[in-house]
Amino acid sequence: MWCNDNTYKPLAVRTVSMTLKNHADEFGIEHDNHVTNRLGKRVNGFWGIEALVTPPIL
Repeated sequence: MWCNDNTYKPLAVRTVSMTLKNHADEFGIEHDNHVTNRLGKRVNGFWGIEALVTPPIL
C-alpha cells in the first residue's frame, strides 16, 4: 500500500523482511521468531516497528 501511494515498485514480503533483518541494528529494531499476532498465532516479526495503518486481515 505504501509503495503504491508513494510511486515505488512494491517488493516481495521476503525481500522486505530480509532487508529489515539484515539492517536491524541500523534501524533500531529486533527480529524475533516468536511474535504472537492478533489471532494468537506465533509468527516471525520485529520489535520496535509498527504500522501506522492497520492492514485488513486476509
